[in-house]
Formats: sequence, structure tokens, C-alpha cells
Amino acid sequence: MVKKTLFILFMAVLVVSPLVGCGGGGETVTPIELVPQKANMIGLIDLSQIMEDEDIAELYEAMPLEPGDPQTLDEALDLAMEEIGLDLMDFEEGLMFGEVSEATGDMDYFGIMVKGTFEESDLIASIESERDEPFTTIEYQGYEIYTDPYEEMGLAFLGSDAFVIGSMEAVKDVIEVNKGAQPAISGKLLNTYNGLGDALMKVAMIVPPGAIEEGLQEFTGELPIPLPGLDKLADLDTVGITLTKNGQSISLVSRMCFTSSDSAEAVEGLINAAMLFAGLMPDIPEEALELLENLDVSVSGSCLDISLEMTMSEVETLMQDLLTISSEQYGTI
Repeated sequence: MVKKTLFILFMAVLVVSPLVGCGGGGETVTPIELVPQKANMIGLIDLSQIMEDEDIAELYEAMPLEPGDPQTLDEALDLAMEEIGLDLMDFEEGLMFGEVSEATGDMDYFGIMVKGTFEESDLIASIESERDEPFTTIEYQGYEIYTDPYEEMGLAFLGSDAFVIGSMEAVKDVIEVNKGAQPAISGKLLNTYNGLGDALMKVAMIVPPGAIEEGLQEFTGELPIPLPGLDKLADLDTVGITLTKNGQSISLVSRMCFTSSDSAEAVEGLINAAMLFAGLMPDIPEEALELLENLDVSVSGSCLDISLEMTMSEVETLMQDLLTISSEQYGTI
């Protein structure tokens, strides 16, 4: 439920932000410097670059669209402009953060910091129009937080060019970091994030101790035979994922760092075996098998790198194949 809420919330942010205008006064904000130390996951989406890329726009057109739907990304953006009066091409970036629970894997503590230039009153009016109800407001350490009657979610403007929206605890923590009342993230999580470099999308996460072990026990209990190396997934320490685009190529890279090099090497063997097994399955599309053959799996110290490079046409074909398989199994969505 929380994961679904986070997704809906983030999509709502895309619909209501940002407004180009005079904006309020105050300092400019660097979102990564305001992520609270409680977070064990951070991710960045460079939406300005994504929405301006013609190749990515073609992927939108490759999706199964109803006759009444906008048939191009430009038409979709024009519709948003017409219905809510906002130009989504002005969106810059969204930085997500949260704490993934050790016990459940859910994320009750989360937020999204949106970077741009905002006219606060217009933005709030647009959101209230979409919600069909006004916000209530509370004061917290000199900031005004817009919230619902139950004060479970909040939105606060951080300066002249950013706001945060998310669970109330996360919003308050960001305010405290901005005021210097508590420290921002540092150490392992920040180092993992910074090591990912520039990308269209990137995510860094510290795996909570024991979070994978319980799921592995349930999974291995259902297997007819033990899989060598599967138990070493419990030693996963950090994960970093990047999606980049260079010309006509999309590159997806995942770096999984373990508590030891032995665990990294064991999981490498597990992945290679899984790829071999996938090649024997009759229902996997040929294009997907070709992509699996292009996977590059390597170990460096205690870290396992998995990379895949695809052309835009391969991405489009793979999307269509996956949608075909999904419709055959579950019906048309």
C-alpha cells in the first residue's frame, strides 16, 4: 500500500509542478544536501532531459494507446497544459528518499524533493483544484506545511526553488536539516549515490540487515533443489542502479556490493546459471534472449556489476513483447 502511495504521489508531483514564475524569496536549495540521515534509499530522476529527448518520446508512441488518448508525448504535455495550466517541460528533477523497513520491505517514511522555480500560491491552488478540497496548514520551525486533515502527508517550500512532499515525519526532518537542526545523510549511502555519476535515473540503497534473509528462506523452501550461491544474496550490503542514454543507446548498470568478495563471486555464478536456464525456456521472446546474451556480469572486489546496453529500437521491441505477454496472460489492461 505504501509503495503504491509513493508512486501515485510522485506522479501527482509531475502533474502539478513546477510553475515558472517570480517565485518566493529565499535561498536556493540543493536537494541531496537536505536528505535526512534516517533515509536508507535515495533516487534521482532527470525529467527535464527525459521529456526533451526525441527518442524517449518515441517510446511513448510505441505503447498501446486508446483512440481517445494523446497519441504523442507532445500531445500529452499539451493536454496537461490545457487541463491544469502547467507546462511540464519546465520540470527539472525529482529526488526521492525514504527508509525501507527491515521487517516488511515497505517504506512508510518517504519524501520527494522537487527542484524548479515556483509561484507558491499558484502551485497550491493547482493542487487544491485537483484534490477538490483545500489544504490545512501547520507551522513547524518557521515553515508552513500544507497537509491533509489527518496530518499524515505534508508539503513545504524550502526556499526559492524547491519544495518537499511526503510523509509528515520526512517533511519535518527535511525542514530540520535545512535549518541545521539535524544532519543530512553521509557515509555509505551518500558515497554510493555520488559514485553513480550523472544519469537519467539513478538509485542508491543500503540493504537493511536481515531484510533479504527472510524472503530467501521462504523462496528456497519452495525450490525442488538448492541453488548454489542463492544464500549469499543475504550478504547484500548496498545497491546502486543507473540508467543513462548515449546517442541511440540506453545503458542500464546495477552495482551490488556484498559483505565479502566470496559472496559477490557466488552470486555471479548464480546469475550466470540463471541466464543459462532462461535460454532453455520456450516462452521467452527471442529478442529478450538476445538481450540476456548481451548482459555483462563481472566482479570487482566485493561488488558485482551487471550491465546491459540496448539500442532504442531494441528497447521498443522488448516493451512490445512484454506487453504482448502480459496481455496474453492477464488480459488487456
